[in-house]
Amino acid sequence: MYTVGKISELVGDVYELFDKHKYAELTDWTVSRLTLFKARRSGEPARMLMSEWIDAETNVWLRDNQPVSDSVETNMFHGLKIAYQSGKGNNHLVPVLIPQDTVRAMQILSEQSVRDTAGIFSSNTYMFPATKSDSHVSGWHAVNRVCCDAGVDRMLFYKHHDKKRRPTMLSYWYSHHTAPTDSSRSICHSLSLNSYYNSEVVSW
Repeated sequence: MYTVGKISELVGDVYELFDKHKYAELTDWTVSRLTLFKARRSGEPARMLMSEWIDAETNVWLRDNQPVSDSVETNMFHGLKIAYQSGKGNNHLVPVLIPQDTVRAMQILSEQSVRDTAGIFSSNTYMFPATKSDSHVSGWHAVNRVCCDAGVDRMLFYKHHDKKRRPTMLSYWYSHHTAPTDSSRSICHSLSLNSYYNSEVVSW
């Protein structure tokens, strides 16, 4: 997978100095990976708080005795971190699944010394901070940058008029144009919404 390979390349050098440019690059690739992994709205992973990542890293939301129904769920529980953040209206929690291939990047991006080197404000509490600001990066722009770098057809990216849904459409397109995996059967949406997106992809 192109994104996973790029993230692995960026975090693989233990002597890499993450200045503001490298930090921004790793941030974009990581945000894009999380956004497309489970077809979230582009703004959701991007606005994750540091405290929410720390909970995920320490498995606050997972129990060792968590009941599972089959081997696929067993692999998911052992291979994923899970964070929860407030959803639309702040009246419910939204899960963000974090695959193991992204964990090292998250650890680097959250390290205080790395953030200091990249010029991130100490008052910025976001996991994916914007530089010279107390806000977070734009999830849409992160996905757009990665798509352009990967050579994804821009007509595909812009086909859907709703920016918030484009990452979901891209994720479905990816699942329909690559070998199917067990994890693709669950996309973190309702059955009716999954059916809608599936029909949209088929129509392409």
